[in-house]
Parts: sequence; C-alpha cells; structure tokens
Amino acid sequence: MPSLSRNFGVNGVSPCPYWMAVPQLLMLPFGDLWADRYPRARLMITAEVLGALTSAALAVELLSGSPSIPVLTILAACAGLTVPLFGPASRAVVPEIVPADQLQDHISRRLAADAVLRAVPEHP
Repeated sequence: MPSLSRNFGVNGVSPCPYWMAVPQLLMLPFGDLWADRYPRARLMITAEVLGALTSAALAVELLSGSPSIPVLTILAACAGLTVPLFGPASRAVVPEIVPADQLQDHISRRLAADAVLRAVPEHP
C-alpha cells in the first residue's frame, strides 16, 4: 500500500505512513494473545479481508480525484492492523500444517525468505 500512495503523490502531504505504525505497535501484544486463543485461520482471514477492504477504500479515495487527509490517515491505521493480526496467526499455524519431521527445515526456509525480502529495497 505505501508504494501505491507514493505513486499518487500522497506521501508528501500526509502523515499516513506514520499512522500505519501506531496501530501495529498497539496491537502487537494482542496479536500473539489472539493467535493463541482464537482459531488461527479465522484471524488470518479477518486480517486479509480487512486488508482487502482497506485497499479497495484507498483505491476509491485516490481515484475520486481529491483524497482527504483524514480519510487517508484512517485507512493507513486500518492497514496497520492487518500485520499484528496475520503475522502471529500465520506463524502459529505452521506446526499444525507441516509434519513434525519437516518443521525445522520449513521454519528455517521461511525465515531465510523473510530476510531476503527485507533486504531487497522497494523500487522508487
């Protein structure tokens, strides 16, 4: 989502990228708690639906021709909620899906892939 807003020139006039971090910081402890207490698949689906709805609303707002700073800020905050919901649930569901003898190999490959993706810079 940040690259989409950058393409429309939103980053120069909006505090939106910073508002994505606030809900993430506030929700991170709860994401782990909820991943332990609630069905993980339901949390992952909820996070994906929230992300899709947020992206659709952002597209409508940007294509309307006059994006509103408060609306963009709220959408950025909603987008920030998806990471603490999806991340812990997706990590916790792995032992339920992957056979025990392949679990260590799977986790090491996933961590390596995450490290590579974080190291590759996003294009301007």
